[in-house]
Amino acid sequence: MENISKTKKHWLILAIVSLMYAGTLGLVNNTIGIYYTPVSESLNILVGSFAMNATISSIATGVASLFAPRMLERLGWKKTITLGAFLAFIGMFGMGLTTRVAIFNVLGAIRGVGVAFAAMVPAATIINNWFEEKTGLAISIMTSFSGVGSIVFSPIFSRLISSIGWQNTFLVHGAIILLLCLPAILVPHAFRPQEEGLLPYGAKPKTKKEMDIENEGLKPVRTADFIGITFFAFVAVAFLQTFVIGLNQHLPVYGESLGMASQITGFMLSAVMFGNMSFKLITGTLSDKLGEIKAMLIVVALNISSLVLLSLWTEPTGLIFNSWLFGSIFGSAVLYVLLAKRFFGGRVGSYVYSYTTFASNISAALSNVLIGYIYDFTGTYLLIFWGAIGIQIIAVFLLSVALKFAPAEQNA
Repeated sequence: MENISKTKKHWLILAIVSLMYAGTLGLVNNTIGIYYTPVSESLNILVGSFAMNATISSIATGVASLFAPRMLERLGWKKTITLGAFLAFIGMFGMGLTTRVAIFNVLGAIRGVGVAFAAMVPAATIINNWFEEKTGLAISIMTSFSGVGSIVFSPIFSRLISSIGWQNTFLVHGAIILLLCLPAILVPHAFRPQEEGLLPYGAKPKTKKEMDIENEGLKPVRTADFIGITFFAFVAVAFLQTFVIGLNQHLPVYGESLGMASQITGFMLSAVMFGNMSFKLITGTLSDKLGEIKAMLIVVALNISSLVLLSLWTEPTGLIFNSWLFGSIFGSAVLYVLLAKRFFGGRVGSYVYSYTTFASNISAALSNVLIGYIYDFTGTYLLIFWGAIGIQIIAVFLLSVALKFAPAEQNA
């Protein structure tokens, strides 16, 4: 007799949701940069003028994420991710049909909402519902696909821009987004495994009393259910750590400031993306074995080490290695999902995760610009590195506050 808590369906769900994550977050957020130069040169506009659509997209994702849990409950998960995939497709496909900056910005907002409704909260909630054991591994695999999508498709899109032009490439880009989302939309699967007569991966059958308690927990979630010291401290952790993540786009500039060739600085950016993928997978495994708190402390320790070494080890090999090590900070993205579940429970945790997503996207929109201005005014990245170390220390303190005031039943 098949074990209903460990089936091929569980891994199928992870696979199709990961593809959706790659198609939305990966192909929307992590590949737009390859268009900056060709579009700005073609239209004779400033790079910053075109890049504004990416900032607007990030903000739109954050704001829309606040509404995603309600959308899941009122519209249903299937309609929500279908709407998200369609908006992400329209937002990218439409970029190839216009040459107006204002329309680029509108389309940036549209695809940002699409990412929120398809990738962020819904995808994380589906995986949380389907996995009880190895949740960290499952979440880390899913989130790492944002890096897989960019690594696989960025060089493809770059070649297409050279051969068929940036407008036609945007059309292909949009079509691939939709294609990667189709399995999650079309393959039959339920939002919760219980609806298919299955259990979450590794879960044990529950007694009638436990089921009654669980069903009682399906009442509407109110803001009062999660607002408190733990909530504010946890959201602040997400904001601060994402601000540090904003340094990743500046590492090539740091290399240039040291006199490194463009080949070396290009390797630095690639190393960060490989660090993004590898440390997400490592962090998920660490979380399953050691717990979310210890995993987060390891992430912080590794990132602080990378910042110290980037300041001191300025040879090409050191810069590339430490750029990879800096990618450890992306492991925190895995842990926000898991910590929200630990602090607040699965269902309420989805609402809390939407707020950490909002905080992260606002922080991402701000950090890239502010870090650039700090470098412009100071002429050095060393102060920024040491400031990032201070931010990480503050984040650890706030995490301890969140843990201390977390509800006892979730903190056990």
